[in-house]
Order: sequence, then structure tokens, then C-alpha cells
Amino acid sequence: MLILALLFAIAVAALHYRIFFLELPAYGQAAFRRIFGIREKDIATLKPIFNNLAIYNLALAANLTIAIFLHLFMTDSAYVYGIANGLLFASLITAMATGGYLAYSNPAKRKIAAFQAVPALLSILCLSLA
Repeated sequence: MLILALLFAIAVAALHYRIFFLELPAYGQAAFRRIFGIREKDIATLKPIFNNLAIYNLALAANLTIAIFLHLFMTDSAYVYGIANGLLFASLITAMATGGYLAYSNPAKRKIAAFQAVPALLSILCLSLA
């Protein structure tokens, strides 16, 4: 179950690295505007908001990456195992809550919200059973 939990966590991390890329390095490009539904005339106004969101997504993905690395390579002590689990749970719960809130606040984005929240939920369930 732990391997399955880590695979779902890798998917969540990859998604958040992708979102980071879209929100900061690729900000304003056609793919960004299409995915987020942003009009070209609003690009300049929304840049500070999306840059802030990009840092959140990068931090979330980095925390997941660290936790996955700790689980795979450094869990020979109960202390490190606890740190890895704490990072995983905190990051996955954050991703799941964010996806849940998106589904609640914007019903038109439920598919995207599920894409964010469901792998995090599955990882949490698998990690709980491991």
C-alpha cells in the first residue's frame, strides 16, 4: 500500500509542478490562457495573483518530493519515517482540500478539481492503510 500511496503522491506532485510552470514561467502564453480561461486583456492585471499561486504550487510539490524521497531512501529510522509521513499527509490534505474547495466554489471546474483532489485522497487512503 505504501508504494501505491507514493505513486499517487508522485502524480499529485507532478500536477502541481505543471501548474507552477503554467502560472509562472509560462504565464500569459496560449496554453496558460486556455487552461485557466484568462482573456489576453486581463493578463497584466492577474499576474501578481498567479505568481503567488505559483509559489504555493511549487512549495506543495517540493514538500511532496521531499516526503517521497525520505520514504524511498531514508526511512531506516522511526523519526525520519514520521517526518516523511507528516509531510505527505500535510501536503496531500492541502491538495485535497484545495480541489474540494474549487469544486464547491466553481461547479464548472469540478472535473479539474477532481483531477487535483482524487489522487491526493487515494494517496491518503493508501498511506493510512500502509
